[in-house]
Amino acid sequence: AMSSVFPSGMAGIQEKLKLPTVMHNRQWSIKSDYIKNEPFKWYTSAKAAVPEDPKAFFTWFFTQQDGWGLSMYEQDWCASHE
Repeated sequence: AMSSVFPSGMAGIQEKLKLPTVMHNRQWSIKSDYIKNEPFKWYTSAKAAVPEDPKAFFTWFFTQQDGWGLSMYEQDWCASHE
């Protein structure tokens, strides 16, 4: 979470809400910190990225959400119908 939007991070929001959290992501930006700083390879286009090994990435990704109260995550926009 951007510190300018959530100064206490998502764990701080969860501490106040004390409710399960549902998160949604359209696609991964090629500018994402996950792509720039984490040890996973990505297929990229001009506007989006997809992990080359989705199982390894998402297994790791869900371990990073400790304290968020994450109960559901939806990855959307994985295909284009253009």
